[in-house]
Amino acid sequence: MITEYQMAATVDQLPGGRILSVEVAGESICLAHIGDEYFAINNICTHMYTRLDQGQFYPATCEIECPLHDSRFNFITGMPTKPPADEPVATYPVRVEGDHILVGPRKEHPA
Repeated sequence: MITEYQMAATVDQLPGGRILSVEVAGESICLAHIGDEYFAINNICTHMYTRLDQGQFYPATCEIECPLHDSRFNFITGMPTKPPADEPVATYPVRVEGDHILVGPRKEHPA
């Protein structure tokens, strides 16, 4: 479990318009570089527990599509944008310090 900001990757590992799967403190994270911003979500689909980084990435809409049943999730909110998934994936705050991309503790979704 991530309890404080930890290094997840370096900026040269994640060019713009790309995603990267990383492991941080035992959590599988999918990082995205969209425009000038970096985002992080849990890498496991809430519908059937498949790795999201193996699916299609849509930087124009800030979404990733699960390779198993085509659910989509928003990188900013973690919310599903296309069924069958109906539960959000966890999101994580991201900050860049120098060349390091840091991921913080997961954000809680509103009930």
